[in-house]
Amino acid sequence: MRKFLLLLSFIMTVCSYGTSVYASDAVSVEAGEVLAIEESLDTEESVTDEAETVSEDMTEEAEAVSEDVADEAEAVSEDVIVNEETTERAVGLPAVNNLRAISSGKNKVKLTWDSVEGADQYIIYRQIGKSKFSYLYITPNTSYIDTTASGVEYNFYRVYPTYTTSDGTRILGASTTYVYAKGVLPAVKNLKAESIGKNRVRLTWSKVEGADQYIIYRQIGNSKFTYRYITPNTSYIDTTASDEEMNYYRIYPAFQENGKYAAGISDTYVFAKGVLPAVTGLKAQVMGKGIKLTWNKVSGAQGYIIYRKEGDGAFQYLYVKDANSTSYVDNKCSGGVFNYYRVYPYYKKDGKMIAGVSNKYVYGRITIEAVNKVVVGTTGYGEMTICWEKSKGAQGYYILRLIGENTTEPEVIAELTNGNDTTYVDTTASTTDINYYLVLPYMLDGKQQQVFPLDEGNYVGGYAIDEPINSTEYSITGFESYTNAEYILK
Repeated sequence: MRKFLLLLSFIMTVCSYGTSVYASDAVSVEAGEVLAIEESLDTEESVTDEAETVSEDMTEEAEAVSEDVADEAEAVSEDVIVNEETTERAVGLPAVNNLRAISSGKNKVKLTWDSVEGADQYIIYRQIGKSKFSYLYITPNTSYIDTTASGVEYNFYRVYPTYTTSDGTRILGASTTYVYAKGVLPAVKNLKAESIGKNRVRLTWSKVEGADQYIIYRQIGNSKFTYRYITPNTSYIDTTASDEEMNYYRIYPAFQENGKYAAGISDTYVFAKGVLPAVTGLKAQVMGKGIKLTWNKVSGAQGYIIYRKEGDGAFQYLYVKDANSTSYVDNKCSGGVFNYYRVYPYYKKDGKMIAGVSNKYVYGRITIEAVNKVVVGTTGYGEMTICWEKSKGAQGYYILRLIGENTTEPEVIAELTNGNDTTYVDTTASTTDINYYLVLPYMLDGKQQQVFPLDEGNYVGGYAIDEPINSTEYSITGFESYTNAEYILK
């Protein structure tokens, strides 16, 4: 068993290198220091930095092993023998360029190279492990698939260009380099890591054709990748995952060859912490001047930590709720911008709060509706009266005025601080140009900042009476009467 693991570790070190894909993050802080969560929360940026560091370590390790293999290949390459009776050496044909070897499946390695001018055939020699190079195949093409390659040991290849003379003698060209690969399975696809509870991480991946087992390696934090488990399935639950450090995972598809496992390629790794999963059913609903959050309970949670981001700002700690809570009303949210929310379930461990995953955010924006049914009428010399229906939730109104058709900048002629007001009389209206009015309602948000409608509405205009009214001759009372005053005067 020890031999197997040592060999497997060697195989995987060479095959292993990839880029990170998304997985969940979590937080760990001292109990009672909820306000400090913001500083220790793992962001996508910090997780990426950590993953890149680990990736660099793995790359260096793989390169070191590759150098050992290269030295070994150089040593054995001197033993290459080309001894076909009808083959002669000739310097007329240069070596092939761009010779490549690629693992192409179970016991398969694909070779490709550039054509050599004058060559009509290419002779392929192969060495498996520490054996000797021997004749494998001859082909007129510039590619070849070796279907008997070893999946456990490296296969070394040399390709010699040749041509045949008129007397039937085969002239063998040069070989100045070799390539090597194992005939192993391709990497698994759709590899994912998901936090599903205390010290639990679920791994899932797609099936690889030809694989009868999948070997799982794990690295905790900045340690080294080590063997974790082998399974014939396409999923696995790690029940000993760290809930404070990141757990990194690689999956190697494998098949048996001569009693040994031939581990395939791993071109990526995933990571997660063994913490509580994200809350489900998270919603945000605007309720007047506040935003209500609701979510479903998470099994094992001892509470929920709420973070908020205002507009283009950063997420910051907002509040913590107990295990029985599944809602929270933010009455101090900002108006005029969107408020974004994340909810993290948490549990306590050794006096620390271990926060779980937040895989989504919700958002809301408090606002107020524009006023409806604005009526403007002239009610006296140089006087206009504006009436409107009360806007729900309004705590005040601004009255804006434009005079004439060519004015583009409105002026604020009044602020009404009583949200129940529905009438305003403009006593300085123009008697020569049309007067346009906009009634702009506002409400105060949780920070006592004014919030205005997203759609301000339309201006409504009218002309003021341009002659003084003799009040001793006419008795006009009430808004409806005043709107007809101009006709009465005539």
